[in-house]
Amino acid sequence: MSISGFPGFRPPRDEVLLLGLVDWVPLERVHQAVVDAHPGSALSSSRESTLDLIDELARDGLFDIGDLTGANARFIPWSTSRSESLQRIRNAYVDGFDDPDQWSWFCWLDLTAHGALLAQPMEDRLRRSTEP
Repeated sequence: MSISGFPGFRPPRDEVLLLGLVDWVPLERVHQAVVDAHPGSALSSSRESTLDLIDELARDGLFDIGDLTGANARFIPWSTSRSESLQRIRNAYVDGFDDPDQWSWFCWLDLTAHGALLAQPMEDRLRRSTEP
């Protein structure tokens, strides 16, 4: 079972898109999607792939990067540029990897309307394929 809850394998990008339909996606889930897709890869490679995936998702306008510092722990997008946001993530995630309590929840991704346009048909197909 994948982290999105559907049977079978999907690329990490698709897994994160599916997760985004449910809720904000923490850094830890993005990391896990990459690790699951490339078991046995070196940790440094998995971390770089995770950062690359976040960069791609934000660059393509599929997710906003932010955290849950809003009222009632709501998502707030970061006001920093994409490259500055990625550097912030790198500092917490790569440099502080030995402290998963810190980096796992350091940043979150919020699915945009554009991201939902890609993710919803994918989820619909997966639901139909698992119906009896």
